[in-house]
Amino acid sequence: MVRSRDPDPFAMLVSSVVLCVFCPLCEVGENLLTAKQAVCGYVYRGPWLEASLPLRRNLLLLMKSSAGRGGVFRCRGIGTLHRRYFFLTIRAWFNFLQALVNLS
Repeated sequence: MVRSRDPDPFAMLVSSVVLCVFCPLCEVGENLLTAKQAVCGYVYRGPWLEASLPLRRNLLLLMKSSAGRGGVFRCRGIGTLHRRYFFLTIRAWFNFLQALVNLS
């Protein structure tokens, strides 16, 4: 089955889903994580001394919320989607395929 010359339709379907859906989702999650970390830095370097008291409170709340758990791309049952998780998943998938090849 694995070593035949004809491609397996299920394997072709799964690989296309991984490359066309899962990879872009993880890339979007990575971009959201990077942007979330950048917001905190930009607010920290902002004009604190010239700002009014309500604006300083809002800036502080913005820094606190950008350093928390929110603002990242999560899926139920999978976890946070980002580049590191994508590479771990691809590595596990290839290990599974290698085990299938070794069985036949």
